[in-house]
Amino acid sequence: MGPTQTQVVMGATLPVFTSFDNPAAHRDFPARHLTWSYLCAVNAWLLLSPADLCCDWTMGTVPVVDSAADPRNAATAAVFASVAVLGMAGRLLFFFLLLLLLVLLRFRAIYSDVLRRFL
Repeated sequence: MGPTQTQVVMGATLPVFTSFDNPAAHRDFPARHLTWSYLCAVNAWLLLSPADLCCDWTMGTVPVVDSAADPRNAATAAVFASVAVLGMAGRLLFFFLLLLLLVLLRFRAIYSDVLRRFL
């Protein structure tokens, strides 16, 4: 089997990303993780309002979140809280539907002879 097109173009080496390409990857603990968490909020916003789409997200297009006091962390917390609430709502809906199914099955078992008379 011959080399793939990617191996030929890149010379069979892995890409090397600089801090210019991905500034958050070259930061230490708090800034890196806060920025990556903030990217969830950015992507959630782009799903809701895709007006600010960009073909190249390098060169600091999304500024690095340097501290926990940054106001953009509120957007991150709001997205994670929304996901948690939607998850809990989905779980409650599942249990409600399961309970409804069990009640209907019990009703059918109790009143099956009555239902046969009318159907």
